[in-house]
Amino acid sequence: MSTDDFLWWSNVIYLFSLAAALIASFWLWRLSLRYETGSDRPKLRQSANKLQLSFSAVAALASLALWQFSLRASHEADARVADADKAGKQAAEVAATAKERTALLEREAEEARERTAQIDGSNLQLQRIVEQEHSARLKLEGAMASRHILPGQRFAIAEALSKITDPLYVNVICLQDPESRNFAREITQALADAHVIVHATVINVMPQYGIGITTKPGNPVIEALKSANLQPAVNYTNDDHTQLFVGLKPPGL
Repeated sequence: MSTDDFLWWSNVIYLFSLAAALIASFWLWRLSLRYETGSDRPKLRQSANKLQLSFSAVAALASLALWQFSLRASHEADARVADADKAGKQAAEVAATAKERTALLEREAEEARERTAQIDGSNLQLQRIVEQEHSARLKLEGAMASRHILPGQRFAIAEALSKITDPLYVNVICLQDPESRNFAREITQALADAHVIVHATVINVMPQYGIGITTKPGNPVIEALKSANLQPAVNYTNDDHTQLFVGLKPPGL
C-alpha cells in the first residue's frame, strides 16, 4: 500500500472514530436526561463516562497515528522532492555536458569543413597545374611531330579532282629537311593517286616555311589542296607550269 493510500485510510478511520465518539456521547447524554432519577443514574453516568473516554482514547490514538503517518508522508515527500532536485541537477549536468560536447563536435566539424575546403582548393590548383602541363606537353609534342597526309585528306584530294578529265601537271619542290621531304612525298603520292602527273625536286635554298603553290587562276589543284585543309599560299602566274613548294613546318603548327 502506498503512503497516499495509507493516509487516506487513516483519515477515514479517524473521521469514523470521531463520529462514533460524538454519536456515543450524544446518546449517552440522551440517556442521562431520560434517567435523571433513580438508582441507576450514577452507574449510567459512570458507564457513559467510560464509554466516552474509550471513544476519546480511540480518537486520540487515531489522531496520533494520523500525525505520525503525516510526519512519515512529509518525510517521504521531502525525500521525493530531494530526489527530484537531485535528478534535476543530474539532468542539468547531463544537458550541460551534452551541450559542451555538441559545441565541441560543431567546432570539429567546422574545422573539418575548413580543411576539406583547403584540400579542395589545393586539389583544384593542382588540377589546373596538371592541365596546363598537359596542354603545354601536347603543344610541344605537336610542334615536334611531323606533318602527314591522313587518309581523309587523301580522299578529299581524290574527290576534288575526280571530275577533271584534262591532264594536270604539278612540279613538287621541297627542301632537303627530312620532315619536309617526307611530307612532300606524301603529298606527291596523294596527287598521283588522284591521277595528277607529278615531278618531284629537292632543292637546297634558304629555309622557308609552309606550303605555297604558283599556278594559273582556276587550277583545280588549289581547291583540292584546300579541301584537304592544307591551305597553301597561292601565287598566281600566267605560266602554264604549276609548282608546289613544300617548306619547313611552321612554328606552332
